[in-house]
Amino acid sequence: ASFTRRMSSKLGLSFTSSPSSRSSGSSRAPEPRQLTEEEELERMVAEATRACEIALEQHLGEWLDAPETPPKPIYEQWIQAVHPDNVKSSVGEEGGAAGTSASTSASSPLPTAVAIDPRLYLEEDMHRRLWNRRCEREINPAERRRRYVPARANGTAAVGAVEVVSQAR
Repeated sequence: ASFTRRMSSKLGLSFTSSPSSRSSGSSRAPEPRQLTEEEELERMVAEATRACEIALEQHLGEWLDAPETPPKPIYEQWIQAVHPDNVKSSVGEEGGAAGTSASTSASSPLPTAVAIDPRLYLEEDMHRRLWNRRCEREINPAERRRRYVPARANGTAAVGAVEVVSQAR
C-alpha cells in the first residue's frame, strides 16, 4: 500500500484517487485525473484541518453557553478549557505558588494570571481567529472590543488576568 493510503487509513480519511480506466471506444465522460500523492496528502491535511476547525468552533459555542463559564469570558479562559496543557498559571501569594495548575479555586480571593502558549496569538492561529469571529457577533460594542484578541508578532506571550468568580453568588 502507498504511503497516502496508509496515512488515510490511520487518520480515518477517505482515499479518493483511483487508477484511470478509460476505454478507447467508450461514450462515458472521462474520469477526473488521478491526484498525485502530494496532492492527495494536501487534500487530507485540508480535510483534517477543517474537521479540527469545526470541532473547535463547536466547543467554543458550547463553552460560551455553559452556565459555569464566567460572565465576562476571555480568550485565555477558553484556551484553558479546550487545551489545559497549553496553559501555565500563577496564583497570588495567599492563593498558591507560581507555576501551579491552571485550575482556580472558587474560594480564592485573588485572581489567577494565565499565560498561554505564545503560538496561540499568531496571526494565522485557528483558535484566535475562531474566538475573534465569535466576538464579531457580540451586540455590545464595548464587550466586542474587550473580547477581541489581536495577533502578536512572533507569538510573543501575554498574560491575562482571570477573574475568579465565587460559585456562592
